[in-house]
Amino acid sequence: MTKEPFPASPLVRLEVLAGIVRDELLAAGLPLTHGGADAGAAVSVDRPDHRGVVVHWYQSSQFSDALMAARGDDPHHEGEEFAAFTKQADTVRKAMAEALHEILTAAGLAAERIDGAHVSDEILVTQRLTASPWQARRFSRDAARMDKMQAAWAAAGCGNPGSETHYPSTGEAQA
Repeated sequence: MTKEPFPASPLVRLEVLAGIVRDELLAAGLPLTHGGADAGAAVSVDRPDHRGVVVHWYQSSQFSDALMAARGDDPHHEGEEFAAFTKQADTVRKAMAEALHEILTAAGLAAERIDGAHVSDEILVTQRLTASPWQARRFSRDAARMDKMQAAWAAAGCGNPGSETHYPSTGEAQA
C-alpha cells in the first residue's frame, strides 16, 4: 500500500487547488488581492463548507469609495449620479465574473458562477480537470530535461543521480 506524503484532507486539497487557481490568474495577467484597498481577484478556500475555491473580483478602493459617497449623498437612491455609479459597478462586476469564469475554464478547471441573493457573481472552482496548455508544456519540458540529465548521469557512471554532487560509480570524490 502506498502512503501519501501528507494527509490528503479536503482542506489540504483545496489549498493546493487555490494555488493552481492563483497561478492561472497570474498567468492570464490579472492582479491578485486579499480584498481591502487593492483591486484584483481574491482567491480563497470555501469555509466552512469546503465546496471548492471561491474567486471574487474587487474593484479599486477609489471606485468603491466614490460609490459609497454617492450612496451617502443620495439616501433614497433616486439620483442620476447614484444610478450611473450602480450601472458601472454592476457592469464591471458582471464582466469580471464572466472573464474569470472563462479564463479558469479555459485553463482546465471546473468552475461555475455562484449567483445568489447574498453573493455577487463569485466563481466556485471545484477541481482541476486537466493541466492548462502553458502548464502542460512546462511539465513536459521539465520531464524531458530530467530524462536527459538522468541519461547523462548514467552515461558518466554516476552512482547516485539524485545527489547534488555527481561522482563516478567508484565512489571516489574528485578534487
